[in-house]
Amino acid sequence: MRGKDCPHYTTDIKWNKDELISLRMAVHQVLKQMNTQCNHIVSESQITFDQVAQIHNTEMTAKRWSKTKNKSLHYPRTAIQCRIMYFNHASLKINKSKFTKTESLQIVKWVHQYKDFPPWDKVASSLQSNRTPWQCFQYYQTSINPSIPCKEWTPEEDELLLKYIAAKGPHYVVNITNCEDISKTLFPDRASKQLYIRANYTLMNPNLTTGLWNMEQERKLALCMKVYKNEKRPLAKVAVSFVITLFWSFL
Repeated sequence: MRGKDCPHYTTDIKWNKDELISLRMAVHQVLKQMNTQCNHIVSESQITFDQVAQIHNTEMTAKRWSKTKNKSLHYPRTAIQCRIMYFNHASLKINKSKFTKTESLQIVKWVHQYKDFPPWDKVASSLQSNRTPWQCFQYYQTSINPSIPCKEWTPEEDELLLKYIAAKGPHYVVNITNCEDISKTLFPDRASKQLYIRANYTLMNPNLTTGLWNMEQERKLALCMKVYKNEKRPLAKVAVSFVITLFWSFL
Protein backbone atom coordinates (compact mmCIF):
# COMPACT_ATOMS: atom_id res chain seq x y z
CA MET A 1 0.00 0.00 0.00
CA ARG A 2 1.00 3.59 -0.54
CA GLY A 3 -0.06 6.88 0.94
CA LYS A 4 0.48 8.44 4.35
CA ASP A 5 -3.01 7.52 5.55
CA CYS A 6 -2.68 3.80 4.84
CA PRO A 7 -2.55 1.77 8.07
CA HIS A 8 0.03 -0.89 8.61
CA TYR A 9 0.45 -3.81 10.94
CA THR A 10 2.22 -2.78 14.13
CA THR A 11 2.52 -3.92 17.72
CA ASP A 12 0.51 -0.93 18.96
CA ILE A 13 -1.78 -1.46 21.92
CA LYS A 14 -5.41 -1.77 20.83
CA TRP A 15 -7.49 1.38 21.14
CA ASN A 16 -10.40 1.20 23.55
CA LYS A 17 -13.78 2.94 23.36
CA ASP A 18 -12.78 5.83 25.64
CA GLU A 19 -9.74 6.54 23.49
CA LEU A 20 -11.78 6.66 20.29
CA ILE A 21 -14.22 9.12 21.87
CA SER A 22 -11.33 11.24 23.14
CA LEU A 23 -9.67 11.20 19.71
CA ARG A 24 -12.85 12.42 17.98
CA MET A 25 -13.23 15.21 20.55
CA ALA A 26 -9.59 16.24 20.09
CA VAL A 27 -9.97 16.42 16.31
CA HIS A 28 -13.18 18.44 16.70
CA GLN A 29 -11.44 20.84 19.10
CA VAL A 30 -8.43 21.39 16.82
CA LEU A 31 -10.67 21.80 13.77
CA LYS A 32 -12.76 24.39 15.61
CA GLN A 33 -9.65 26.34 16.62
CA MET A 34 -8.27 26.32 13.07
CA ASN A 35 -11.59 27.47 11.59
CA THR A 36 -11.68 30.35 14.10
CA GLN A 37 -8.16 31.47 13.19
CA CYS A 38 -8.63 31.19 9.41
CA ASN A 39 -10.95 33.06 7.09
CA HIS A 40 -11.97 29.89 5.29
CA ILE A 41 -13.27 26.45 6.24
CA VAL A 42 -10.49 24.00 7.13
CA SER A 43 -10.91 20.34 6.19
CA GLU A 44 -9.94 17.42 8.40
CA SER A 45 -7.04 16.55 6.08
CA GLN A 46 -5.39 19.87 6.99
CA ILE A 47 -5.41 19.20 10.73
CA THR A 48 -2.11 19.19 12.65
CA PHE A 49 -2.19 15.85 14.44
CA ASP A 50 0.68 16.79 16.74
CA GLN A 51 -1.80 19.02 18.54
CA VAL A 52 -4.50 16.34 18.38
CA ALA A 53 -2.18 13.80 20.00
CA GLN A 54 -1.26 16.26 22.74
CA ILE A 55 -4.90 17.01 23.58
CA HIS A 56 -5.85 13.32 23.40
CA ASN A 57 -3.03 12.16 25.69
CA THR A 58 -3.74 14.91 28.22
CA GLU A 59 -7.43 14.01 28.26
CA MET A 60 -6.79 10.28 28.66
CA THR A 61 -4.25 10.82 31.46
CA ALA A 62 -6.72 13.01 33.34
CA LYS A 63 -9.52 10.51 32.80
CA ARG A 64 -7.35 7.68 34.09
CA TRP A 65 -6.74 9.38 37.43
CA SER A 66 -10.33 10.60 37.75
CA LYS A 67 -11.62 7.03 37.77
CA THR A 68 -10.77 5.70 41.20
CA LYS A 69 -12.07 2.23 40.31
CA ASN A 70 -10.16 2.02 37.03
CA LYS A 71 -6.41 2.49 37.23
CA SER A 72 -5.67 0.87 33.86
CA LEU A 73 -2.60 2.29 32.16
CA HIS A 74 -2.90 4.73 29.30
CA TYR A 75 -0.31 4.35 26.58
CA PRO A 76 0.52 7.73 24.96
CA ARG A 77 -0.35 7.91 21.27
CA THR A 78 1.84 9.57 18.67
CA ALA A 79 0.60 12.01 16.04
CA ILE A 80 1.01 9.33 13.35
CA GLN A 81 -0.99 6.81 15.37
CA CYS A 82 -3.77 9.34 15.93
CA ARG A 83 -3.89 10.24 12.23
CA ILE A 84 -4.01 6.61 11.09
CA MET A 85 -6.65 5.64 13.65
CA TYR A 86 -8.85 8.64 12.93
CA PHE A 87 -8.88 8.52 9.14
CA ASN A 88 -9.18 4.73 8.95
CA HIS A 89 -11.41 3.81 11.90
CA ALA A 90 -12.57 6.58 14.24
CA SER A 91 -14.00 9.19 11.92
CA LEU A 92 -17.79 9.20 11.87
CA LYS A 93 -17.69 10.15 8.18
CA ILE A 94 -16.34 6.73 7.16
CA ASN A 95 -18.75 4.79 4.97
CA LYS A 96 -19.12 1.32 6.50
CA SER A 97 -21.87 0.01 4.25
CA LYS A 98 -21.34 -2.79 1.71
CA PHE A 99 -19.34 -1.95 -1.39
CA THR A 100 -21.46 -1.34 -4.45
CA LYS A 101 -20.94 -2.79 -7.91
CA THR A 102 -19.82 0.62 -9.20
CA GLU A 103 -17.19 0.88 -6.47
CA SER A 104 -15.97 -2.64 -7.22
CA LEU A 105 -15.53 -1.86 -10.89
CA GLN A 106 -13.59 1.32 -10.11
CA ILE A 107 -11.26 -0.53 -7.74
CA VAL A 108 -10.58 -3.22 -10.35
CA LYS A 109 -9.84 -0.48 -12.91
CA TRP A 110 -7.25 1.10 -10.60
CA VAL A 111 -5.64 -2.28 -9.87
CA HIS A 112 -5.29 -3.07 -13.57
CA GLN A 113 -3.93 0.38 -14.32
CA TYR A 114 -1.17 0.07 -11.69
CA LYS A 115 -0.52 -3.65 -12.26
CA ASP A 116 -1.79 -4.88 -8.86
CA PHE A 117 -0.12 -2.11 -6.82
CA PRO A 118 -2.35 0.98 -6.93
CA PRO A 119 -1.97 3.97 -4.56
CA TRP A 120 -4.82 3.01 -2.25
CA ASP A 121 -5.21 6.52 -0.88
CA LYS A 122 -5.98 7.74 -4.41
CA VAL A 123 -8.27 4.76 -5.00
CA ALA A 124 -10.31 5.66 -1.93
CA SER A 125 -10.43 9.32 -2.91
CA SER A 126 -11.60 8.52 -6.45
CA LEU A 127 -14.62 6.57 -5.19
CA GLN A 128 -15.98 9.75 -3.57
CA SER A 129 -17.99 7.66 -1.13
CA ASN A 130 -16.06 8.24 2.12
CA ARG A 131 -14.11 5.00 1.91
CA THR A 132 -10.69 4.65 3.56
CA PRO A 133 -7.57 3.31 1.82
CA TRP A 134 -7.59 0.33 4.16
CA GLN A 135 -11.23 -0.46 3.39
CA CYS A 136 -10.50 -0.50 -0.34
CA PHE A 137 -7.39 -2.63 0.06
CA GLN A 138 -9.09 -5.11 2.39
CA TYR A 139 -12.20 -5.38 0.22
CA TYR A 140 -10.15 -6.06 -2.89
CA GLN A 141 -7.99 -8.71 -1.24
CA THR A 142 -10.86 -10.54 0.43
CA SER A 143 -13.63 -10.23 -2.12
CA ILE A 144 -12.64 -9.41 -5.69
CA ASN A 145 -8.95 -10.25 -6.10
CA PRO A 146 -8.88 -12.86 -8.90
CA SER A 147 -5.45 -14.13 -7.80
CA ILE A 148 -6.82 -15.46 -4.49
CA PRO A 149 -6.69 -19.25 -4.71
CA CYS A 150 -10.04 -20.73 -5.71
CA LYS A 151 -8.83 -24.30 -6.09
CA GLU A 152 -10.98 -27.16 -4.90
CA TRP A 153 -10.79 -28.09 -1.25
CA THR A 154 -8.87 -31.28 -0.52
CA PRO A 155 -10.06 -33.90 2.01
CA GLU A 156 -7.01 -33.05 4.13
CA GLU A 157 -8.01 -29.36 4.27
CA ASP A 158 -11.58 -30.25 5.21
CA GLU A 159 -10.37 -32.58 7.94
CA LEU A 160 -7.99 -29.97 9.36
CA LEU A 161 -10.67 -27.28 9.40
CA LEU A 162 -13.22 -29.65 10.91
CA LYS A 163 -10.89 -30.79 13.71
CA TYR A 164 -9.86 -27.22 14.53
CA ILE A 165 -13.46 -26.03 14.93
CA ALA A 166 -14.44 -29.15 16.88
CA ALA A 167 -11.54 -28.63 19.28
CA LYS A 168 -12.82 -25.12 20.06
CA GLY A 169 -15.97 -26.53 21.63
CA PRO A 170 -19.73 -26.02 21.27
CA HIS A 171 -19.69 -22.26 21.93
CA TYR A 172 -17.29 -21.47 19.10
CA VAL A 173 -18.93 -19.49 16.29
CA VAL A 174 -17.37 -19.58 12.83
CA ASN A 175 -17.59 -15.90 11.91
CA ILE A 176 -15.41 -13.73 9.66
CA THR A 177 -13.20 -12.54 12.53
CA ASN A 178 -12.43 -16.08 13.66
CA CYS A 179 -11.85 -17.14 10.06
CA GLU A 180 -9.22 -14.41 9.70
CA ASP A 181 -7.31 -15.99 12.61
CA ILE A 182 -7.70 -19.46 11.12
CA SER A 183 -6.43 -18.20 7.78
CA LYS A 184 -3.29 -16.72 9.34
CA THR A 185 -2.42 -19.82 11.37
CA LEU A 186 -3.60 -22.82 9.32
CA PHE A 187 -4.57 -21.73 5.80
CA PRO A 188 -2.26 -18.95 4.57
CA ASP A 189 -3.31 -19.64 0.96
CA ARG A 190 -7.02 -19.32 1.72
CA ALA A 191 -8.95 -16.10 2.21
CA SER A 192 -11.01 -15.71 5.38
CA LYS A 193 -14.18 -15.49 3.27
CA GLN A 194 -13.40 -18.86 1.68
CA LEU A 195 -13.04 -20.45 5.12
CA TYR A 196 -16.27 -18.85 6.33
CA ILE A 197 -18.26 -20.11 3.35
CA ARG A 198 -16.66 -23.55 3.49
CA ALA A 199 -17.45 -24.00 7.18
CA ASN A 200 -20.98 -22.66 7.17
CA TYR A 201 -22.55 -23.09 3.76
CA THR A 202 -21.23 -26.34 2.28
CA LEU A 203 -21.91 -30.01 2.92
CA MET A 204 -18.85 -30.04 5.19
CA ASN A 205 -21.13 -28.56 7.84
CA PRO A 206 -22.89 -31.56 9.43
CA ASN A 207 -25.70 -29.30 10.65
CA LEU A 208 -26.46 -27.94 7.19
CA THR A 209 -29.84 -29.09 5.95
CA THR A 210 -31.42 -28.30 2.61
CA GLY A 211 -34.78 -30.03 2.95
CA LEU A 212 -38.04 -28.99 4.58
CA TRP A 213 -38.05 -27.75 8.16
CA ASN A 214 -39.31 -30.24 10.75
CA MET A 215 -41.68 -29.37 13.59
CA GLU A 216 -38.88 -29.06 16.17
CA GLN A 217 -36.96 -26.61 14.00
CA GLU A 218 -40.05 -24.52 13.34
CA ARG A 219 -40.83 -24.35 17.06
CA LYS A 220 -37.26 -23.34 17.83
CA LEU A 221 -37.38 -20.65 15.14
CA ALA A 222 -40.63 -19.23 16.49
CA LEU A 223 -39.26 -19.23 20.05
CA CYS A 224 -35.99 -17.54 19.02
CA MET A 225 -37.81 -14.85 17.06
CA LYS A 226 -39.95 -14.15 20.12
CA VAL A 227 -36.89 -13.92 22.37
CA TYR A 228 -34.85 -11.71 20.01
CA LYS A 229 -37.66 -9.61 18.51
CA ASN A 230 -36.37 -6.42 20.17
CA GLU A 231 -32.76 -6.93 19.11
CA LYS A 232 -31.18 -4.72 16.45
CA ARG A 233 -30.47 -7.74 14.23
CA PRO A 234 -32.87 -10.48 15.36
CA LEU A 235 -32.19 -12.83 12.44
CA ALA A 236 -28.44 -12.78 13.17
CA LYS A 237 -29.14 -13.73 16.79
CA VAL A 238 -31.45 -16.53 15.68
CA ALA A 239 -28.86 -17.84 13.24
CA VAL A 240 -26.22 -17.98 15.97
CA SER A 241 -28.55 -19.94 18.23
CA PHE A 242 -29.07 -22.48 15.45
CA VAL A 243 -25.35 -23.01 14.77
CA ILE A 244 -23.96 -22.65 18.28
CA THR A 245 -23.29 -26.40 18.48
CA LEU A 246 -21.54 -26.49 15.10
CA PHE A 247 -19.21 -29.48 14.74
CA TRP A 248 -19.56 -30.48 18.42
CA SER A 249 -20.69 -33.96 17.44
CA PHE A 250 -17.36 -34.56 15.72
CA LEU A 251 -15.30 -34.37 18.93
